[in-house]
Amino acid sequence: MDEYGITITSDNFIEKTQYKVEIDYDKKENKPKKILSDLFPLIINKLKTDFSSEEALKIVNVIIDGLDERHILLYSKNKNLENYITNHRWGGRVQETDGDYLSIINTNINGFKTDGVVDQKISHVSQVNEDGSIIDTVSIIREHRGGHTGKPWWDAVNADYMRVYVPEGSELISVEGQTREINKDRLLYDEMGFERFKSVKQEEENMKIDEKTGTRIYNDSNKTVFANWVYVSPQEKVKVTYKYKLPKKIEFKKYEDGSVLATHSLLIQKQAGDVNTKINTKIVFPKNINIKWSTAKSQEHALVVSESKLDRDYYYGVVLEK
Repeated sequence: MDEYGITITSDNFIEKTQYKVEIDYDKKENKPKKILSDLFPLIINKLKTDFSSEEALKIVNVIIDGLDERHILLYSKNKNLENYITNHRWGGRVQETDGDYLSIINTNINGFKTDGVVDQKISHVSQVNEDGSIIDTVSIIREHRGGHTGKPWWDAVNADYMRVYVPEGSELISVEGQTREINKDRLLYDEMGFERFKSVKQEEENMKIDEKTGTRIYNDSNKTVFANWVYVSPQEKVKVTYKYKLPKKIEFKKYEDGSVLATHSLLIQKQAGDVNTKINTKIVFPKNINIKWSTAKSQEHALVVSESKLDRDYYYGVVLEK
């Protein structure tokens, strides 16, 4: 890219483009991401020049992996095509489920690229009580590996607006580790005649703030959302823990053969684009409930999924017997 004085390769792509986007761009023109739009046609031309059946197969596999791992999202105005996209979970839609649900969404507010050097570990534990009620405890550890990279976009504080999506109607019990912050409007939007976007207006009107923890609680896409600020400085680690009660109990049904059965499930939806998250989950049942069948490894009274990379959406289910 002669205009920019650089050569882009697969090895230096992230470093070179982030430097151009964050530091070395025309401040008067103020189009810091112009390099990406200029790079794309060069990549297409390179693919056309080097195209072969072997390269085509590699490209197809990369695209499929990108869709499955939620690095590429699709949307279509064509209803049939959109249904196909939705059924394959290739879109950005929040997934529907009758069971437990969890999705952690991090939003880097300060404009730096520190998410690239922040590792995240999620621990999800469900405690099922004898009456069928369920208490979930979700711990999120965020560790900042920046601070000594020499790159200002990686060595800054990570200012994260974290949203935890859980089943609609879940009741917050406690939160620990969050950053208490009070945000005031910088502008008098009503007096200045700003138009209010419908979905944002509904979210704000529906939102309540837990006085004890400062947690913003609202509904979005048929889910209850717990939202907090979470700050982590370079070379530091922060742990945020949410404890909440699910809205539904596990209901057992007696069948003609005398068996008493119930089902329970958990859907974990990955944040699109995330590459640095690991997760483990455990669902613990009381002694009067046995696991008859499960999609994952189970102990006598618990389903346990050891720590693994959250590289796609995961679904776990169990059949329970009394």
